[in-house]
Amino acid sequence: MSQDKEKEKEKEKEQNQTKPKERSPCCTISFAEGYLVHKELMIENNKKKQQQTRIKNMNLKKKEMKEKDEQNKRKQLALKKQINFETHLDLKTLTANPYPPLKKSAHLFKMVIVVNTSLGMKSGKIGAQCSHATLGAYKLALKTQPLAVQFWENWSGQAKIVLCGRNKEHLQLLKSWAKKLNIPCASIRDAGRTQIASGSLTALAIGPAFIPIVNQITGHLKLL
Repeated sequence: MSQDKEKEKEKEKEQNQTKPKERSPCCTISFAEGYLVHKELMIENNKKKQQQTRIKNMNLKKKEMKEKDEQNKRKQLALKKQINFETHLDLKTLTANPYPPLKKSAHLFKMVIVVNTSLGMKSGKIGAQCSHATLGAYKLALKTQPLAVQFWENWSGQAKIVLCGRNKEHLQLLKSWAKKLNIPCASIRDAGRTQIASGSLTALAIGPAFIPIVNQITGHLKLL
């Protein structure tokens, strides 16, 4: 009996070995299908990574733009403080007389043209804008200060000096001081046909007027 049982067990083992193994449901996918599924998953992951990198780059750009804006604001405030400090004049110590009382001082007259250097104009453009400003101030001075024009033309050799201005705010500030002292002045805004945008404040002419008074307004500026 024991031998029969052993023979039956051996037969069962042989049958089990010869039977094909049953595959689980998850293993029924072919190799090609599995490759396609894997490829789709990789594509989705790459898209997610690209979106994340784009979001990070956008956030970095926004931070950089904010920092640049803050730096520009700080620079503008510093320039305004510096300009106000340099051009702050005490009107009580100034004389609003645009020409000297003595004819001996008739040669002490000049006109000053302040150029807006922030626009980056070329030499030809600067020359044209200075000529426009000179003509505008001269026409105004003929009406308001004819004696100063006479001294400037006959005794001062029509002296004209070109100086560097920082920006339009700087030129506007100088113009306001010249008007307070009753000095002829003319500012020029470009039509925007060649190099710069239309309406840009390019140059400011002050005078002709008595040199000591003009120097109190523009004496701190550098030559162009």
